[in-house]
Amino acid sequence: MTVDALGVRRLTAAGWEADRTQPHRNNRLRYAEFLSWLHQDLGNSERTIDSVRNALDGIGSDPSPWGVWLNASYVEVHRAQGLEVLGRHDQAAEAFADAIWLRPDDYHRDRGVYLARQAVALAGARDPERAATVGMSALTIASDTGSGRITNELARLDTALIPRRRQTPVAEFRAAFDSTLAHETKDA
Repeated sequence: MTVDALGVRRLTAAGWEADRTQPHRNNRLRYAEFLSWLHQDLGNSERTIDSVRNALDGIGSDPSPWGVWLNASYVEVHRAQGLEVLGRHDQAAEAFADAIWLRPDDYHRDRGVYLARQAVALAGARDPERAATVGMSALTIASDTGSGRITNELARLDTALIPRRRQTPVAEFRAAFDSTLAHETKDA
């Protein structure tokens, strides 16, 4: 997982460029700070995440484009990604599960992406059977939506599961993933 440093800089710049009298400016800056800390230090990340969580009520009423997606699920996704980068795979898997639960039901494709990322985290946490099971759920959504983002995450999972390829759930996931990729290639 790579850190989206450019996105952090853009979000921070957008906050600074906002009208200083705008009441939600500080929320955007706090969120940008959260993103920058997230990938550096778990202690600082957790404190910043708490700060962002405390500001979410104000962010939700923000009429700017930022207010629509700055919600508890989005914060939890970034927390999960930060935990994954820091090698805290078991905690990342739990955080992805929380983010999925918090996500609105109509965000089908996002659900697939986060399920796939949760599966990768589970593989990193040395829980290949659960990783394969969660991966199968993400694969179903990838097949339904044709999402390249989900497929890219599932490719990471497929690679991570190679050492456990003889375990039945892993073998079933890998066969289904290979079959889906072959099918997608033929239809393209």
